[in-house]
Amino acid sequence: MNMKQKIVYMAIGCLFTLVGYFFATLGAGEFIPQNASAQADDKQLIDEIVLCKKLMIVNDEGKHVVGLSANKEGGGALVIYNKLGKMVAKLDSTDGDGMVSILNKVGEPAASMGVDDTGHGIMGVVNKAGNIVAKMQVSKNGDGGLTIANKEEVPIAIIITDINGNGGLAITNKEGKAVAGVGVTDEGGRLQIIHKGKLKTY
Repeated sequence: MNMKQKIVYMAIGCLFTLVGYFFATLGAGEFIPQNASAQADDKQLIDEIVLCKKLMIVNDEGKHVVGLSANKEGGGALVIYNKLGKMVAKLDSTDGDGMVSILNKVGEPAASMGVDDTGHGIMGVVNKAGNIVAKMQVSKNGDGGLTIANKEEVPIAIIITDINGNGGLAITNKEGKAVAGVGVTDEGGRLQIIHKGKLKTY
């Protein structure tokens, strides 16, 4: 057998190997031809896509608009971009809990919703400096609470409930020190004001 015949036999053997692999993967459902389920307008309908760690969807200009991927913690992440290519929304899993982040048109955080360390829901509003200026969450008693902060994240107004489930409002100065409060007593409403270190109750 000369060298030319050996090359021909080797080529035929490789061809049979590739054909066998093709039919084996096709029968196992791991290979989807490009023209599978093709419609008249060249669109395809695929029931399921597996073994994909990241999927990016682009617009007509080729810019990313939606991204699906697995995060570092083993959970999933969904990212939405605007027409400028800036991320404006993200749905992610952190420590096994869900987290939603909303950003403005230049990609700066504006609001978020997730779960705190106790497993309760929490929602925050962020200013352009990235500081939380409003926060709504659940207290240890299972009641709702609202905190309003200044641009430096110092709480200036807090709406909470007491151990009996009554409403209360606390107002602080720019240093975070309480200066006034409105609450409930057994006899009705109560107003407390701290002026020059002295507490007055009405």
